Amino acid sequence: MTEAEWLACADPHKMLEFLRDKVSDRKLHLFAVACCRRIWGILEDEEARKAVDVMERYVDGLACHEDVTAARHLLQRGRKEPRVAVEFALAGAAFLVTGTAHFSARKCVAMTARAFGLANGDSHLIAIDFDVPVGEAELAHEKEQSFVLRDIFGSPFRPLPPIEPSLLTWNGAAIPKAAQAAYEERSLPDGLLDTTRLTALADLLSKAGCNDEVLLRHLRSAEVHVRGCSAVDLVLGKN
Repeated sequence: MTEAEWLACADPHKMLEFLRDKVSDRKLHLFAVACCRRIWGILEDEEARKAVDVMERYVDGLACHEDVTAARHLLQRGRKEPRVAVEFALAGAAFLVTGTAHFSARKCVAMTARAFGLANGDSHLIAIDFDVPVGEAELAHEKEQSFVLRDIFGSPFRPLPPIEPSLLTWNGAAIPKAAQAAYEERSLPDGLLDTTRLTALADLLSKAGCNDEVLLRHLRSAEVHVRGCSAVDLVLGKN
């Protein structure tokens, strides 16, 4: 895959395959969580929703292995009921926390696309091949997930350069404080970051002397932004 193909790609399966072994487990897990949050209304089972929340807290060090294990055990229930099986498989896809994160995220992409189809009455999508796109609605949903991937990973061909240390201490650490607020104070349950806060963060960076147009443009973009956003993570020192 070339950089031009990455920027134009609307197939998250291909994008994830390209990212294999190039990115952190944290980023991939946050993508899986974002996939789940984008169809929160379909995750009707409360335990499935709790599982997504535990996974999200785990990747930021706010939940322990015991919490993950407990949530995984709860996910074992309900797999015999077709509709609930889809929900639990979807949430469970975010729970492969060691070694195969790229696969768990890839599976979650497919499962959320199928669940999106379920919401439109396509119950036959419960048991289909993960790798075969089905229907315009699912393809449109996967295209949206490609935007999420670009938000989280930016361009793998041209990573953002490290932030200048002076920017992090400027004006009483105003920039990292604004980035942390944008990371924490998001919209729920969809998990979207507030674009107003991101624009304000870009303005602070510019005022402090940052001239990285790629970074500033990303923060000011009206596209989808979620936890793991490459620009916010850069300021916060997360990877």
